[in-house]
Amino acid sequence: MIISSGGKIIPMQRDDRLAIKPSLTMKGHSDWVDACAFSPDGALIVSGSLDNTLKIWDVRTGKVLRTLKAHLNHVLSCAFSSDGVTVVSGSADNTVKLWDARTGKELWTLEGHSGEVYGCAVSPDGNTVVVGLEDNTLKLWDIRTKKELRTLTGHAAEVFACAFSPDGTTILSGSNDNTLKLWDFRTGEELRRMVGHTNSVNACAFSPDGALIISGSDDKTLKLWDAMTGKELRTLRGHALEVNACAFSPDGTIIVSGSGDMMLKVWDVQTGKELLTLQGHSGVVVSCTVSPNGVTVASGSSDTTINLWDISSVHVPVAPRQAPATNTVLPVDQQTGMKDEIPFPAYRGKEPFIFVSYAHNDKAVVYSEILRLHTIGYRIWYDQGIGVSKEWIAEIVNAIDTCSFFVVFFSPTAAKSKYVKREIVRAIKNDKPFLAIFLQPTTISDAIQFEIDIYQHLFKYNRPDTVYLEELTNALPVETKNQPLVRMNLAAGQERFLYASYAHADKDRVDPILTHLLEKGVSVWSDEGVSSAETRREIIADKINGCAAFIVFLSPQSVTRLNVLEEIELAIRRYEKREIVFIPLYLELFKLPDELRFKIGALQAIIKPDLSDFQILDRLIDNLKDILSVK
Repeated sequence: MIISSGGKIIPMQRDDRLAIKPSLTMKGHSDWVDACAFSPDGALIVSGSLDNTLKIWDVRTGKVLRTLKAHLNHVLSCAFSSDGVTVVSGSADNTVKLWDARTGKELWTLEGHSGEVYGCAVSPDGNTVVVGLEDNTLKLWDIRTKKELRTLTGHAAEVFACAFSPDGTTILSGSNDNTLKLWDFRTGEELRRMVGHTNSVNACAFSPDGALIISGSDDKTLKLWDAMTGKELRTLRGHALEVNACAFSPDGTIIVSGSGDMMLKVWDVQTGKELLTLQGHSGVVVSCTVSPNGVTVASGSSDTTINLWDISSVHVPVAPRQAPATNTVLPVDQQTGMKDEIPFPAYRGKEPFIFVSYAHNDKAVVYSEILRLHTIGYRIWYDQGIGVSKEWIAEIVNAIDTCSFFVVFFSPTAAKSKYVKREIVRAIKNDKPFLAIFLQPTTISDAIQFEIDIYQHLFKYNRPDTVYLEELTNALPVETKNQPLVRMNLAAGQERFLYASYAHADKDRVDPILTHLLEKGVSVWSDEGVSSAETRREIIADKINGCAAFIVFLSPQSVTRLNVLEEIELAIRRYEKREIVFIPLYLELFKLPDELRFKIGALQAIIKPDLSDFQILDRLIDNLKDILSVK
């Protein structure tokens, strides 16, 4: 049973089949744990407590790695930056602090607040902090300049919670005035007000695709909202006391909530059904968060502990979302989740090609970069990580001598590599057109710097990815790029194949992905080349009814095309019967139309802007390998 603050006994109805216990309890704080958050890679947790400290924990061992001391009052909120390098905290001492997550060192303090800092969040690009305040306002701060950008006014009571949309364009806030508000990040304009709760809104969050919002309230409920319209979609009831915390899973298919009833609950987004009850705290659950792989929940409580919970019984693991590009520099080997395996065979033909020089310790990020180039048609030679031998050295020399363009990826490791230096000297000696790409700030020896000063340099670490990629492709010679392949492999009737649905306006973005699948041996079919309007519908229905897997490339263009919507409708029917694999792939982040979102919005999707080309291919192969022939 639970006894309310008024002394009333509240009977709890439980289904023991749905209840699980914590897998690990972490002890170290001496007062309420008011906030907790996973690092982007899921290896760490940061917690904030009423004992005035933050702690950084090792998720695997449950040990405290660092204690962050500087606040003079309760720590009420905390968050990791999107790159995992820094931590931001808000406190009842009216300040916001930024910390180095690796050392625990305090970096700076922001002191322009007239009340307690209840909530804080970091923008996806890592440049801005938004805080929710006791004085009924939100403030935006520029992390780089430490200057206040603007104050958002409109709430009639304290702002307890705040969040950035995944694309960074919108801010969400929840208040003691019982409402939520959406704000335009750029202008500070209030976009819409969401009314539905009958008591204070304590927590709120965006879904990973930005289409949905979840909120938790003192009225004991959670509410699911349409982020575009502000319309209430569903109310989740099951907690016996106030809901203090809520979070989406990384794939957006489940919601986790924490309550004054000392329990957490796991909910299905699509149906609103309660999937699990997490029971193990002896006090109020004040905070909760879901790991980047989607199978671990962390919760903080008034009992001073943090519990970890394994929810893999109701939620399969997903790949952690790649952090957006920021100006904060990570070690090169942490900049991508790409595997060490060779992404594609080095070019061995007689046409013009690009030679790539790099340090093997940097292969994770370099392989991801060259795979992008290979995917869009560039002919690339690289040493594929094979060890040094006389024969291999001779092949490297021959490749440098016969290449049409030389690219070197610089990092502190590459700058010290004698092999990279030799390759550079050889290329310059042979007057090869040359491009230096800096993965990190790197000090180069005077001798090498003198040699390469006259050549073009690109600085990947401080460029937005789209700008960097445009500069890179502009720098590479056209003659090193293949003409587009004739890709569409019209699968034979008896062959197991993948049906690809997309808007023809997106062809340039879709082609490289399908080309790679074809190279992996996947048979692919699309309606390209089906010109007869009279027979098209019949052909499409036949192919979708015969395919083993269906992929739809989602974009603002594709979701308005009648043919794509018809294809989705046919494929969803087969998916609901468990006859095919259905893969939504977002070419860009945007809000799905309501009708489409309720059909496919809860399906595990691939989000192209969040992933490298290698990761996209790797995810697709993982989805297809059990049902299709894959090399």
